[in-house]
Amino acid sequence: MTPFVIAEFAGCHDGVLHQMLAGIGVAKWTGANAFKTAWTSSAVEAAKRMHLDDPAPLRVVQWPREWFPQIRAACTEAGLEFLCTVDLEADIAVVAPYVDRFKIASWGAMDLEFFHAHKRVDQHKPLIRSLGITTSKNLDVIEGMADWDLHCVSAYPTPMADCNLAAIRAEDLDGFSDHTCNTITGALAVAAGAKVLEVHFALTETNPKNPDRVVSLMPWELQSYIAGARLAALALGDGVKKIMPSEAANVRHRYV
Repeated sequence: MTPFVIAEFAGCHDGVLHQMLAGIGVAKWTGANAFKTAWTSSAVEAAKRMHLDDPAPLRVVQWPREWFPQIRAACTEAGLEFLCTVDLEADIAVVAPYVDRFKIASWGAMDLEFFHAHKRVDQHKPLIRSLGITTSKNLDVIEGMADWDLHCVSAYPTPMADCNLAAIRAEDLDGFSDHTCNTITGALAVAAGAKVLEVHFALTETNPKNPDRVVSLMPWELQSYIAGARLAALALGDGVKKIMPSEAANVRHRYV
């Protein structure tokens, strides 16, 4: 099964609309299935919720809400799903008319009220959840609530030694939200059982000081990442041992 790939742009648009639209173009060019960003109506309030002393890192996602129709239209034209994460309950209703799926970041994975707030706004819209900073014991409490649960390590960037990709199959999770900045990790995650991948990317013109830039692939790296993940899915096959088309001509050479 070919993986569903979410190209996560986060705040790498630098608060500039034409860069946001360029990001959508990159997501299409690289073969992603969905384009995702983040938005808040108040960096100050979002910082309080995330226990951040300084709201400055969140100001880049406090972009004008008037952009939403144009972003939605650009994604539709590109054949991409549109996703947008929020951190404030009041913002859920703002993004709901435009997104194809809700996405809850790891910071809200254990907040059951935040989960139910999404469902109150639109109970039929599929919901994805990242599971960074959680444990197997936590999963026993929240299991089955989201449509897709993604293994995640909330370290930016994530050391390869901390990926723990075996948790995808061991915990029966749907995929992996990747912060490794390594183009091979998507293929490894697919081999470990991931059917959904979320991976960060930026533009060459993204400000190097942008806090989201540190965990983001460049466009050509994203293309390589997605191609590798899809090749891994192709190579995995269906798991049934059988005579493959490429070896059929050699059957007659068996000793018995």
